[in-house]
Amino acid sequence: MNSKMSLLKIIGIYFFSILILVLCQVIASFWYYLDLYGMENIFFMFTNIGLVYLLLKLFVEKILKEKLECFRIGKFNISLKWIIVSIILPIFVVACIYIFIPGKFYYNGYSATKNISIILQGIFTIGISAGVTEEIIFRGIIMKILEDRYNIKIAIIIPSLLFGLLHIFNGQIDFFSMVLLILGGTTVGIMFSLLTYYSNSIWFSALVHSVWNMIIIGGICNFGIVKDSYAISYYLLEDVNLILTGGEFGIEVSIFAMVGYLLMIMYAVIFMKKENNLNEIKY
Repeated sequence: MNSKMSLLKIIGIYFFSILILVLCQVIASFWYYLDLYGMENIFFMFTNIGLVYLLLKLFVEKILKEKLECFRIGKFNISLKWIIVSIILPIFVVACIYIFIPGKFYYNGYSATKNISIILQGIFTIGISAGVTEEIIFRGIIMKILEDRYNIKIAIIIPSLLFGLLHIFNGQIDFFSMVLLILGGTTVGIMFSLLTYYSNSIWFSALVHSVWNMIIIGGICNFGIVKDSYAISYYLLEDVNLILTGGEFGIEVSIFAMVGYLLMIMYAVIFMKKENNLNEIKY
């Protein structure tokens, strides 16, 4: 890849990539105009991921004159170890929330049909679709371009900060919650970036991202400081300490989530880096 790419071109690629992300979501959302008893979520996932992949493949190969593999977007491949690690992170955070923050469980009592629809949306739309497409864009395209133009440190920090800032537009929140969101979003972005860098594939970070979304915000059992009429059930936190609860954005930027992200960063830096170095010596 051209390491002399101008800053203006890099900015253009960034906004073009975000445009693709948004456009594909809008197109895939047309499935929701059909009443398919929850199956529209599966069709949304395949449409969204498929369009993002194909459009970026065309852009990378025809405009940038590169292969997607150069952006760590290779053949789909995950290991059992990755699956276990991806489950441990959200379970750790949920366990900490339940142990250290008083609260009460509520069940919304929806029909079986609606519950199934919520579960399917949590798995395929909020989970897999969002996790895979966001990792392709941020840890695939944007991170690699910055790495080749500058260095890996900038390539990890800048997309992570942008990833955190992008989530500000998810809704109106107060200033302190916004600060927590930027801090938490940047930290989790660094975590995803390191997982991608040391595994040399976006699929590990995509798996961790997807499983996190399914368990934490998927709608089966959500956690928060306000009643959640969307979820099947929810755990209403009685402690209003913003550091503990994450404020208006939620537990994804709580102190427990931050500890989880930092532990994953340590795992990437210590164990994945060591494993990566051993593989390079072996081959």
